[in-house]
Amino acid sequence: FPVTNNGIVKVTFASNKTLPSGFTGINSFHHFVLEQTSNTNRILQVPGDINITGNFTIITPNSSGGIINLFSSGTRTISVSGNLVNNQNLSTGTYSPSANLTILLNGNSSQQIIGNTLNTTGGRLPNITINQPTGGSISLLNRINFGRNLTINSNGAITKNTSILSFVGNLASTLSGTTTNNLDLYDLLVDKSGGSLTVGTFGGSRIGIENTLTVTAGTFNTGDKIVLQST
Repeated sequence: FPVTNNGIVKVTFASNKTLPSGFTGINSFHHFVLEQTSNTNRILQVPGDINITGNFTIITPNSSGGIINLFSSGTRTISVSGNLVNNQNLSTGTYSPSANLTILLNGNSSQQIIGNTLNTTGGRLPNITINQPTGGSISLLNRINFGRNLTINSNGAITKNTSILSFVGNLASTLSGTTTNNLDLYDLLVDKSGGSLTVGTFGGSRIGIENTLTVTAGTFNTGDKIVLQST
């Protein structure tokens, strides 16, 4: 699937699958879409690193089921230069995202992280790292559910819009990074029954929340970085 085609590769599956390996370099994807076509939860094994020069989209059919659980038994990275679209409008998310899998946003221009539109808890993302070169920026849209960690290592602008950053599930998650910028969020939701969210090493002096901070379950370790900016 050479990148020069600038096309879309869509993978649909009706059972648990393992993706082929070798999709880096000249064999990178341009736009890559994973679509679950049934209401049955599926595991998709990622056996090697994947490079996506365009958008990475994850789609499920409706809110009643059909979770796509990206899983890796070894350390793997999915590098995305375009937008990350996690369109899993699921009412629940009962799986634990892989600790060994990271989605890396490393584009050198404007990128978007687009979550679900129904404000639900499903469709949990694995580790997300933002590490853009100079000139990159991130725009946050809808409700974005993190099942693992969010790491921000670059200093590009992050536009919050009216997004909800949601850390959900029973695992320990961190919000950290080497960026020297302050981070401004619109809504932050912590729903970590049996788990926790910890603001770890963070280069910026504060994480500001413009609208609402909600902690419904679990432990929230703020690291003395949280500033409520609501009026």
